[in-house]
Amino acid sequence: MIQVKNAQENYEKLQEQKAIEIEDRRRAMESRSAKKRHLRELQIERKQAERTHRLAKELARRKHIELQESVKNRKAKSAASPVTNEDLLRIKAEFMKLKEQDKEIKGSKLSSPWNFKDDSAEKEQEKKFSYKRDLQNQMIDNRRRQREKEEEKHRERKILEEVGQTMHKEDLQAEKKKKDTVALLQAEKEAFLKARQFWKEKRREVLKQEHDEIARIVAKKEAQQKKDAEGKSDTRAAKDALMEKMAKKLMDEERKKREREEICRELYLAEKENELANEEVRAAIKKKHTARELLQDMARSQKAIAARKAKEGEIDAAFAKYLADERKRQEEKDRSKEKERREKIIQYGNELRVTITKNRMDSDEKKRKKKCYSESTLETWKSQEGKNSLL
Repeated sequence: MIQVKNAQENYEKLQEQKAIEIEDRRRAMESRSAKKRHLRELQIERKQAERTHRLAKELARRKHIELQESVKNRKAKSAASPVTNEDLLRIKAEFMKLKEQDKEIKGSKLSSPWNFKDDSAEKEQEKKFSYKRDLQNQMIDNRRRQREKEEEKHRERKILEEVGQTMHKEDLQAEKKKKDTVALLQAEKEAFLKARQFWKEKRREVLKQEHDEIARIVAKKEAQQKKDAEGKSDTRAAKDALMEKMAKKLMDEERKKREREEICRELYLAEKENELANEEVRAAIKKKHTARELLQDMARSQKAIAARKAKEGEIDAAFAKYLADERKRQEEKDRSKEKERREKIIQYGNELRVTITKNRMDSDEKKRKKKCYSESTLETWKSQEGKNSLL
């Protein structure tokens, strides 16, 4: 029974150790996942910065090209600028305004510049025509500059629209790629969780089968102990060897299970890293490969469990005999202890009765002596009182 209890304790310790290792692996996987998410975020930020820099560079290049074209157009227009009807009307209005000013000057009885000599009149006329040409050229230049500003604004709007469309298109592509990546990662995560859940269920079934098998063996051995009461033989050494062999076998199986789990985890992590590095191209193939290896591992595990059960069946007889002998020896030891306990209780009861009787007799003797002493003292006192009264 002690060996069975020790085996059960070892089994529970192995289960606790396994749970701790699983929790440690889960935390390590979460830490790696957090690091990878951080790296992906940095990569996305870097790509966005590169895209912004590229768009700014493209915008500057287009503005430079537009500026060169604008300079060329300005040179061509300055070489031969057509005069529109609107410009002529403005020039005529300006000329009429000058005439009105001259008339006002004459009406105010001031000396008119038109009354000078002929050379002065010609010079004044030349000045007027020069002023008229300057005014015309200024109006033409103003009109040209206004038109160039409008064209520049139009070109800038066009460039901004093209850049906005390009950025919007790239944003849509990046968003689509991000959604595809998230969907792929979510699918991988779900596949991994399903595979892990499947593996946990299978392992839980295997552990339950082992537990049921151990319970069956223990029940069978206890039943065998009740039936077999003969055939004493000291098989403790053999039992210890068998238990050590069983414990070693359980440890080997547990180690193999941990190795298989570690291999599966490393394979999955390696596949995931390769998929992220290579734009998630070979995801489906590697998931199938992982699932196939998991199935192969489970098949090998089931075969190992079947082989172990077959080997355990070979040592059931010796183990049952040892348990029967141990049970019988323990029962004899318990009966002997119970007999000694009862004898001690009887002896203690007898001694207690003798002590109580002796104490009662001593108490009665003391009371009798005390009573006699009291009566003697009283008589002595009375006689002394009588003598005193006579005196």
